[in-house]
Amino acid sequence: ENGVLVIVPDYRNFPQVTVSGMVNDVELALSHISELLAEYGGDPDNVTLMGQSAGAHLSLLCLLRACITSAVETKLRSDDSAVVPSWQAPEA
Repeated sequence: ENGVLVIVPDYRNFPQVTVSGMVNDVELALSHISELLAEYGGDPDNVTLMGQSAGAHLSLLCLLRACITSAVETKLRSDDSAVVPSWQAPEA
């Protein structure tokens, strides 16, 4: 009616999973939503991701993980040298 589609996924909580498992749950939900969005009348080119408290934190972690993965893949395609994230010490 107002041109808005709201989808509210859930994720498992501690002690069933750690934060990494929660992020995986949110990523799985986002993947599933992106596959079905148009079928439910959503616009894949106009998506807003939001959350409150832990949901906002998990959403940010999903985006950060996607950005880091994309950067590493881009680096690997453009350079044969190993990619070492700045938070990880290189092996001696």
